[in-house]
Amino acid sequence: MIVSTISEHERWHVSATALPGGDAPRDLWVVDGRISFAPVADAEELVAPGGFVLPGLVDAHSHPSMDFSGRGLAPGSSELVAANLSDHLRAGELLVREIGAVVEHWTLPENAAQPRIHRAGRILAPKNRYFDILDANTEPEDALRVASEQADAGVRWVKLIMDWPGTSDFTLNYQTEVLAAVVEAVHARGGRVGIHAVSNEAVGAGIDAGVDSVEHGPFADEGQLAQMASAGVALVPTIAFMEDWAPHAAGTPMGAAVAAGLENLPTVIRAAQRLGVTVLAGTDALPFGSVSLEVSALQRFGMDPDEALASATTTARSFLGEPALDDGAPADLVTYAVDPRNDPEVLRSPDSIVFGGRRIA
Repeated sequence: MIVSTISEHERWHVSATALPGGDAPRDLWVVDGRISFAPVADAEELVAPGGFVLPGLVDAHSHPSMDFSGRGLAPGSSELVAANLSDHLRAGELLVREIGAVVEHWTLPENAAQPRIHRAGRILAPKNRYFDILDANTEPEDALRVASEQADAGVRWVKLIMDWPGTSDFTLNYQTEVLAAVVEAVHARGGRVGIHAVSNEAVGAGIDAGVDSVEHGPFADEGQLAQMASAGVALVPTIAFMEDWAPHAAGTPMGAAVAAGLENLPTVIRAAQRLGVTVLAGTDALPFGSVSLEVSALQRFGMDPDEALASATTTARSFLGEPALDDGAPADLVTYAVDPRNDPEVLRSPDSIVFGGRRIA
């Protein structure tokens, strides 16, 4: 259970191996809500020395306005969003990239506990070309206007559904020139663009249009991955979600695509790591607070344990422009007694969570 304040003491000392990449304990302190590598007087030991410390975990593909934890609350309602974000926080997921909502705007109850959020607008998809969960549809001729309005409203991300199964295959919802115009307009307003892209063609259209992230991308080829690495386009493969969904979609065109995508993803993940693609961990439609499952899946599909852990910590924070365990950075961190590189499920249960310098669990 998240507690607003376990202790009034705001000066903490941590002696632990900093991950990912660390190989020996180091000391850091928390004072006035920030990380310090200079000793701080009267600091209390956060946990017993000798464990592991990470920057707060990141879920880079979350939809907190949707009910993927089975709460039975109305999509887009403040009560549902607050409950979902609380689950993120409880799991030590202190930074969340929302990558598409079901409503144009959602709000939170006053004083609701929530992680740091990079918000998106309502998902853009034409009529009958996505799940029936949107309160409006965006046809290609309206995409530029709607995306511009969202960016003008201050969202950090605009999300478009680039492909969806027809009777037997995938066709593009938005042609490259439409998407390129959206990207140009959103970038001019300081926002970024992510696309749902399953087919190779959709991934290619996104790269050509200059998008910032490809969500899923199970059929990206090596040439496309090299382009993504060069352009700084992130890949968010959502493997654990695809594995979870595959049995439910069996016997449908989408199910066939998911099964084939899962078979191809180990090749994609290994090539992405070799080529230097920014790979991020995201849970999509899994229950909230499940990013450990994606870190585990990335390892199983061929990613180095340190890189898999980075996909939910330092790599994700760098891509989103957020600090990690840096001197002077906001003290958002999680600690573990056991090395999560050996068992990513450990990530699900931090020994302690410090958020903004306050211990919350």
